[in-house]
Amino acid sequence: MKSGSIVLIDDSKEELFLCNEIFHEAHYPNQLISFMEAPVALKYIIQNPESIFLILCDINMPRMSGFDVLAKINEQEEPKLAAIPFIFLSNSRALSDINNAFRLKAKGYFQKPWNFDELSRLLNQIITYWELCEAPDNYPGREAAVRLGAQLEFPF
Repeated sequence: MKSGSIVLIDDSKEELFLCNEIFHEAHYPNQLISFMEAPVALKYIIQNPESIFLILCDINMPRMSGFDVLAKINEQEEPKLAAIPFIFLSNSRALSDINNAFRLKAKGYFQKPWNFDELSRLLNQIITYWELCEAPDNYPGREAAVRLGAQLEFPF
């Protein structure tokens, strides 16, 4: 499995608890780092882009929405931040929310299932997909190419 933590941002204690239980039962090797406050999560993400594998974020939160978090990440100059998959997990199915998510270049948008087993299945599918997905930072020979001065371009 790819290294790096999975950052989970949600203002609901119950939903954070469920996700933590799912990760515990699934024995994912990635550390799950949970945040209830989006500004604190944003600060962590900006300061630790090299150690993050995936970001799962709710939309509707006090003080700072998930949209605001992604917009602030997009403002950063660090290319590694652009390569971290940012996925929205929301209770909303509003077309305006979905459109806004992809306008901000989210890599996915999923409605949260209300059932533990369905949420577990969804999280497993998301993690498996991104585990298998190739990215500029994880292709074979990357370290040698960088040592030889190759320029790695991010297509997004």
